Amino acid sequence: MQAVRVFGLAKLQSSFSRRVSSLVEVKYETIAGKRAQYNVAVVQLNNPPVNSLSRSLLSDLNVTLKNISSSDHHIHGLVIASNVKNSFSAGLQLEELVNTDRNKLSQYWSLIQDCWHTLFTSQIPTVAAIDGHCLAGGVIIAVATDYRIASNGDFGIGVTAARIGVIAPPLFQDNIKHIIGSRQTELMLLQGKVFTPDEALKIGLIDEVHCSNEDIISYACRSLIPFMETDVRARTNMKLSLRSKIIQKMELEREEHNEAFADFMLSPPVQEKLVSFIKTLKKQ
Repeated sequence: MQAVRVFGLAKLQSSFSRRVSSLVEVKYETIAGKRAQYNVAVVQLNNPPVNSLSRSLLSDLNVTLKNISSSDHHIHGLVIASNVKNSFSAGLQLEELVNTDRNKLSQYWSLIQDCWHTLFTSQIPTVAAIDGHCLAGGVIIAVATDYRIASNGDFGIGVTAARIGVIAPPLFQDNIKHIIGSRQTELMLLQGKVFTPDEALKIGLIDEVHCSNEDIISYACRSLIPFMETDVRARTNMKLSLRSKIIQKMELEREEHNEAFADFMLSPPVQEKLVSFIKTLKKQ
């Protein structure tokens, strides 16, 4: 297991919080680094019991992320985390995918695309603090960040779409491939694999397993310091350059992907499998 790094000169100086909605909460931390003090926004998902990505949560999250990203130099880093015990996010709200029409489904998928795009192209460094199950759509959110930390817990991280008859859209296949490589992406997606934190660390899906007694959110805030202490313009330009192919593909093919997603999800075989799976979940 990877050892936890300690930033000896970094201390949380102060914090305050505000509730954006019942589903998204934002806390602001001031952290002292070697070169300056930095303001970090901690965005916590709060949709019990498993932080499903409902339409309302995604709408609130989109507004929150865009507001933080457009705050000029007032916010220097962002942590996305959970306020729900044992769950970062179990993924998409399955009820949004069944008994619906194309327009509503497209709107829902656009919300997910917006969240991903805002995080993936953010000019401020971003970290996912994963302290519970991170599945399917939860992984979409996590892999859009710059750095991923998982606590040393008994939970799973992975994309289970193939298990329930759903495909992971090409855009997110590309994002995962960018992080862990083609072969590991194939194995994860085609088998619907779910990893322990240590297994996810081994293949590079996450960057650290947090194994100290320190609160994972506090630790995630500290982990932003090496990013925040670089030159903003240079860091941002390199980030966008490294990710340019994925970003350009998303922006050029967004509507095409949206239509393909709707076609697939609304097909009778997929609808039947989703309805059956939802019924199974409700019995548990």
